[in-house]
Order: sequence, then C-alpha cells, then structure tokens
Amino acid sequence: MKFGIQTGPQGVEWRDLRAAWELTERLGFDSAWTFDHLVPLLIGHEEPVLEGWTLLAALAEQTERLTIGCLVSSNTFRHPVVLAKMATTVDIISEGRLVLGLGAGYYEIEHTAYGIPFGTQSSRADGLAEACQIVKALFRGGPVSFDGEHYRLAEAPFAPLPVQEGGPPIMIGGRGEKYTFPIIARYADQWNLAGGSTAEDFEQKWAALRARCEEVGRDAAEIETNMGLLTFVDRSSARAHERARACARHFGLDEELAPTIFVAGDPPEVVETIRGLEAVGVQHYVMTVVHGLNYDDIDLFAREVVSSWR
Repeated sequence: MKFGIQTGPQGVEWRDLRAAWELTERLGFDSAWTFDHLVPLLIGHEEPVLEGWTLLAALAEQTERLTIGCLVSSNTFRHPVVLAKMATTVDIISEGRLVLGLGAGYYEIEHTAYGIPFGTQSSRADGLAEACQIVKALFRGGPVSFDGEHYRLAEAPFAPLPVQEGGPPIMIGGRGEKYTFPIIARYADQWNLAGGSTAEDFEQKWAALRARCEEVGRDAAEIETNMGLLTFVDRSSARAHERARACARHFGLDEELAPTIFVAGDPPEVVETIRGLEAVGVQHYVMTVVHGLNYDDIDLFAREVVSSWR
C-alpha cells in the first residue's frame, strides 16, 4: 500500500501548504497532490483558492522524493498540447516525479461562472479520450499530427521531452462506467476514485473497470488503483467521528452520511478501514486534507497509521 496526501489549495496560505508538503516528505509518505479547480469545493465561492498547476511547480522545488501530481486536471480547462507542455515542465523540475492526473471535468459551477464551455457528458468524455492520445503521442516526441473531433494537430513539434521515458504516468479520475471507464481501460496507467466511496463501492467499480479492460484486451493489473478520502484521525475515536460530522455540517451535507463520506476514528480504526479498502483492491490511499479541518492529523496518521504497513 502506498500513502499520499491531497491538499486542495482552498482557504490556505502558501506558507501553510508548503509546510504541509515538507512535513509529508519528512514523515515518509509516498505522494502529495494538489487539485485543479478555479473555485473552492463545497464552501462559499468567495473563499480564496490557489491555482493547482502553478502551485505544483513551486512545490516540486520544495520536495525531493515525493511523487507529485494534480488530482486531477480538468480537460475542459486547457488544450492538451498546453497540458503536455505544463506536465513536461513539472516533470523536469521534479526530476521525473510527476504523475499526470487527468479527468473529463465535472464541476459545472466553475464552468458557468467563467464562461468555460462545459458540453455534455458524452462530449467531455470524447474530448478526454482525444487528449489522452495526444499527450501520449507528444511525450514520445514530435512532430505529431492528429485529426479528431475536438482537437487537430499538424506536424506539431514537441521538445524538450519529459524526464520519464514515454512521459509521466497518466492517472484518470472518475467513476462513470459508461463514459470514463472505457477511456481508463485504454489509456490510464493509474485510476483514482475520489471521496464518498466505501470499500463496497470501490469493489463494485473495480469489477466494472476490470470488465472494460477485458473488453479491450488490457490486463487490469497494469492499472494502479488510487482512492482519496477526507480523513480524520484522533487519539479519541469519539472526537474523530464528531469532527467528521461537524465537517459534514460545515459543508451542508447530511451528517448521518459522514461515516460513508469520510474516514474517521482513532489510529486502529483508521488502519482497519484502510485494510478493508486494500482487501478489495486499493493500492494507493490518499489522505485528503483541508486547512482548518485536519491538517494537524497528518503527523498522527503517518506515525500510527502508515507505520502499520512499513
């Protein structure tokens, strides 16, 4: 089992986020991630949010060992050539530590607010599939030509190349069995299933993805599985669960659903929950942290949860 953190850069100062990543590296985590949103998630849109990719480039310079990435980039925000250039630059800065997270885009609110075309679920999936083909081709070196419905390239040059041969691994995030899973089966090196997912949910989705892989002749074992969940770990189990319920209230969610949305408990409880995820196929657990809610849990999580696997 690998372990990482995701620090969504909303409502947080640069110095605090940088300190969280530096602590994460010192404590022996495997990975650290930003997100790719233009407005905050769940909380008020007037709250501050930093841009994930420029932040990632800066954090690449602040770390030496962690695998890093943006969990995950919205394909609706950038032309895939621009994204490939960004990813190559961060891969060079980090000396080959980048995973390229990519998704079709789902948060309609920010598209509406900024006038970014959102399209249909089908059109976003088609665009994602084309983007995957383009970035993979560019990572092998130009010139690249491509004639798709969404994107066209004509003898496009591409240099320099990423540090990682063939380019950074591509992680695709999503849970859509109809539109997203066929793309994951064909193009992804890693798959992320985001928050609000139980072991039972993951087991069902992983079975569906394996079936898609079989349809296209892909060995599903080639795809690393990754799950990110907002995690509360506390010496007091009761306090951890109350913090999770308070978080649900803060976000305007049904607090009775907190046990199925978040992971909460004392260290032995959290270990048991993650072992349950591991048993159904999760290979990389990402502790989602939100400033003001659970940044202070990182140390305890590393020392008494992650250490159970080390």
